[in-house]
Amino acid sequence: MEVKHIFISMLGTTDYSETTYYLEHLPPHSGTKTKFVQEALLKQLPKYFDFEQWHKIFIILTPDAKAKNWERGGKLKERLESSEYKKAIIPMDCDTDNLWGVLSNIYQELVKEREGQQHLYIDITHAFRHMPMFMMVVIHYLEVLIDGLKLKGIYYGKYEQGKSETPIKDLTSYNTLMHLIQAAHAFKVYGRVSELQELIEELRNTRRNELKASGKENQIGQDPLIQLISKLTKLDDVIETIVLCRGTELYKGFNELEHYAEEADKIFKKIGRESTMAHAFKPLFDVFKEKIQRLNAKGKGANRLFEAAKFAYEHKLYQQAVTLLTEWLITYCIEQCASSGGEKDLLTKVTDYKVRECYRKALIEIARSKSGKYKKETCEQRNTDEAGEIQKCVEVLKKCFSEEQLEKIASLYFEELGQLRNDINHAGFSKNPISKDKIQERLDRIFKDIEKWLDGGS
Repeated sequence: MEVKHIFISMLGTTDYSETTYYLEHLPPHSGTKTKFVQEALLKQLPKYFDFEQWHKIFIILTPDAKAKNWERGGKLKERLESSEYKKAIIPMDCDTDNLWGVLSNIYQELVKEREGQQHLYIDITHAFRHMPMFMMVVIHYLEVLIDGLKLKGIYYGKYEQGKSETPIKDLTSYNTLMHLIQAAHAFKVYGRVSELQELIEELRNTRRNELKASGKENQIGQDPLIQLISKLTKLDDVIETIVLCRGTELYKGFNELEHYAEEADKIFKKIGRESTMAHAFKPLFDVFKEKIQRLNAKGKGANRLFEAAKFAYEHKLYQQAVTLLTEWLITYCIEQCASSGGEKDLLTKVTDYKVRECYRKALIEIARSKSGKYKKETCEQRNTDEAGEIQKCVEVLKKCFSEEQLEKIASLYFEELGQLRNDINHAGFSKNPISKDKIQERLDRIFKDIEKWLDGGS
């Protein structure tokens, strides 16, 4: 897939002195001697990121900058037009009252590129006063609205009067922090990890480029930050397991992932003082770790399914919450029958489909026998073998739970969760569809009732 490289910079009004600009990750002798940081970046970034040519170069010009540093002889326009960049240059006239007009014009130019990817490089060296904030707005505006556009770097030439060499600072981490905030919000509110995964992959690639540029390519495998990122990529397995309702995996727990979390914690402590990004990631990582520990609840597997259902509900994954809660109830009944009903061999069969199906039908049988509202389908109406197995499950349940408890469990399964599950899975195409508000209200009440019940309440 073709990648087009886009450069955006703002030209200032100062009479700049000549200096050797160099990317901070590279030695000074690799730099470019010039008055204009734009010229240095246009030469050095293709080498650093390994591409051949610029597709578009936007130079934002105020009236003063245009008069003093663009159009006069020997200034930036002449220097760039005498190079291989001539066809890519797009000057953008700008004043403080027309900033959004400039943004709109840049957007219109970039949105023309319907195919392939666009990599964006921003220079804010001469973005005076409020302009750096405006440039950050430009970045986010373009990233959100243009598919395939990706920010690769934000740069600032740290010139000091009288110095013959000037490092160009890489400020991309500030944009990464903004993405981290968005990813944290997506996870906290919706339980979504795709944004975080993209960010982690971006960090991994950035770190690899830094090591390669500094001649430490052979250390990539041992680099603590790379190791940390590798650990973090494992954590989204938990969320995907919930989103896809993989009950057997949730039932078994996440001992391996808890181990990964512990290892990542050690690496955080090791590199925390050296890495700004490690500092920024730590609070979000702690939230992940707490979630994993909750989902990896000690004790019986039913506890894990219930925590997974709660997680889904808390993050507005209502369909998953109903499905997991329904399967939790069957699991809970089987585990209780195994421990207090004298059916110890059931513990080895909790995830067995036939066993679960038999107990599911037993709960329906009990619910129907207790209510006159539904047409009864007794065990005798089924084939003899199936009827016998279901009746055995009914008897085991009666031995394990009191009549009041069993009536409550069967009603919860058949009337509450069963109706919800059918209504949601059939997208509301039913005789009496439940409104979205009622679904949320009912789920909220069900969770509160179950937690009260599990805590020993009535």
